Amino acid sequence: MNNIFLREDFLKEVAISEKILHEFETNNLLKPAGITEDKTIFYTKGSVEQALMLSLIHISEPTRPY
Repeated sequence: MNNIFLREDFLKEVAISEKILHEFETNNLLKPAGITEDKTIFYTKGSVEQALMLSLIHISEPTRPY
């Protein structure tokens, strides 16, 4: 079992789109776990768990008529 996920693998593991991940990161709800020596962003199993919880909240939030 791999505990480090590169961005593409992370998106597949969590089953969210790049757009949703960007939204989570822009709103400081989720951040990458770190950056490798070659400047590649990575996430951990803890990041996966956090993103799964956020995605549950994201899909269950009703649309607000603003």
